[in-house]
Amino acid sequence: MESVFTATDNIDDVLKQISQLERKVQNQLVTETRKAMRQTVRRYQSFFKKLAPKKTGKLRRSVKIRSRTRKGVTKISLYYNAPYGGYVNFSKKSPNYKKITNGYKSNKSKIEKDIQKSIVDTQRVFFKKNGIKAE
Repeated sequence: MESVFTATDNIDDVLKQISQLERKVQNQLVTETRKAMRQTVRRYQSFFKKLAPKKTGKLRRSVKIRSRTRKGVTKISLYYNAPYGGYVNFSKKSPNYKKITNGYKSNKSKIEKDIQKSIVDTQRVFFKKNGIKAE
């Protein structure tokens, strides 16, 4: 029996392109969310700079923000990038210990709420911009 019409589909190519597009959109979402988290933490950076003792000012200038994403989880840190930062601010022997610790404790829940809000807002805008209906 002879075939009059033969067709092949390129569904494998289409599925591959869709998965690449999905990965690209996912990466964009992670990038946008990470930017929003960094902006939120940046608002608290000056507060923690003021809490650091000012002898030379090096410790205050060393307050940095670091973020990284691994396996879909973004971790963001505000830290003192000076070798003696941990001792000066967090050692119980240091006179600044209570000031830094109390400053952190008093703002911890507010920082967490602000970060969560920025994540939700950013994702909502991202979904709307890309025509994705969020449930």
